[in-house]
Amino acid sequence: SLHIATEQSPLPSEQDFYQWVSAVLLPEHEGAEIGIRIVDESESATLNEQYRDKKGPTNVLSFTLDHDPLVGDIVIYAPIVAKEAKAQNKD
Repeated sequence: SLHIATEQSPLPSEQDFYQWVSAVLLPEHEGAEIGIRIVDESESATLNEQYRDKKGPTNVLSFTLDHDPLVGDIVIYAPIVAKEAKAQNKD
């Protein structure tokens, strides 16, 4: 599932996220449940401090809840991801 919790734009489409997740899941991950949450700076910073003891926002946080079937969440702070992609010459 995809949850947009930011006013940041532009963002990739829901279909883009679905294609990216589908491209990396292995056949044994059938039935996987992945939650993707696009957050603002405040939420990224809060989660980063809470779970990693680091101040400030970060690009991506991932939380695995179970491995069989694969269940977890990915939290993305889009501005940092976009900045890193540009610096690395990635779309």
